[in-house]
Amino acid sequence: MHYYFYLFLSMVVLVTACSANDDDHTPQDKVRNSPINKILTSVKPQRFLSLTTLSSVMSQTRVRKNVSPLLRECEKHFAANRLTSGKGGTAFACYKKVLENDPTNAAALAGLKKIEDRYVVWIKRTLDRGQQNQAKRYLASLNKVNPKSPTTLAELEAWLQSPRSTPNSQVSWARHTVTPGQILRDRLPDGNFGPEMVWVPAGRFRMGEILGGGNDDKQPVHWVSVDGFAMGRYEVTFAEYDHFAEVTDRKKPADNGWERGNHPVIHVSWEDATAYTEWLTQQTGRHYRLPTEAEWEYAARAGTRTHYWWGNKMGTRRANCAGSGSTWSNQKTAPVGSFAPNPFDLYDTAGNVWEWTCSRHEKTYRGAERGCAKKEDSGERQLRGGSWFFHPELCRNAIRNWAPRDSVYNNVGFRVVAVSVGPTQ
Repeated sequence: MHYYFYLFLSMVVLVTACSANDDDHTPQDKVRNSPINKILTSVKPQRFLSLTTLSSVMSQTRVRKNVSPLLRECEKHFAANRLTSGKGGTAFACYKKVLENDPTNAAALAGLKKIEDRYVVWIKRTLDRGQQNQAKRYLASLNKVNPKSPTTLAELEAWLQSPRSTPNSQVSWARHTVTPGQILRDRLPDGNFGPEMVWVPAGRFRMGEILGGGNDDKQPVHWVSVDGFAMGRYEVTFAEYDHFAEVTDRKKPADNGWERGNHPVIHVSWEDATAYTEWLTQQTGRHYRLPTEAEWEYAARAGTRTHYWWGNKMGTRRANCAGSGSTWSNQKTAPVGSFAPNPFDLYDTAGNVWEWTCSRHEKTYRGAERGCAKKEDSGERQLRGGSWFFHPELCRNAIRNWAPRDSVYNNVGFRVVAVSVGPTQ
């Protein structure tokens, strides 16, 4: 419509110029000075550009309308796990078709990433179960979706084993993005602080006596995948636990006549430790708990494959175990953080005090190590890490111990994890 209007005006200009009787001006002057031409020359070029832009926008809108039904179909395929194979179409082929029509469609690009992530989850799950052939089939499908992904199980194993930054490893802690190794701490309503926490990245590791030997309780050696979580940088101290006891009107635990303050709390049962994590959850709005046995070993190893995170021999003055050469060895607890941290920046994962986990005790690995026992479960609970009173051989990463949930000892304490950060609803 605009085109015909301007064409009409142009014709009027030419007719007006040709019919003019002013002999003192050239035909060009007559056209230039005509009233109609002044109207035309006052029109800004942007008007014509905006028409082009409008046409482009209308075209993009038509594309979006065209792919919307297709995107809904893609989501149905994905929900039914028809990722790259299946009757009636697949999510992968569907999202690719959307991108053929709209190469920058954000929903389709996100859909392809979701397919890739789901295959990674399936591969980890099947490898954990020892289903190598099924893992290979999933890996082939993953390569179809993302040709840049690992092409062999060996490459994938290396990739999954290494602690890595994944979408699960970068989360919001009090509205700030946190990354692996970052130190975090919650302020409590009364102005005090909760335990110092370190973000442990997601990864995969071999759990158990991976160097061979050992008792049956550390068998079978098996793969475990772990999501990212925040873990106490130190064992919970007397200062931290005493504050909890004071505000909740609980009896403070005995200290054996040793120092309190920044020494790890002792004489606390699994029930006491669990009560402390529940109080932290109530105070902060985050989900605090004890670590599972698998989380504990993954964090203690910190990507290493040796008896201790620093190597296969204890050495001297590296930890507080009996006969390890420290000032406190075979005598009492050491102040937390008295020795070097492991690669995840966690202190005292070898020795000082045994640490409660939330996992139920099993004589061999049968799956309980991956989760927390129900609160009403009266069974024994797993302890990890060794203590000041135990020989270095019993302070190794793979060593397991257990005790009744209501028992207390002068060489048992705990540390906490936060598994869902950000305020709970």
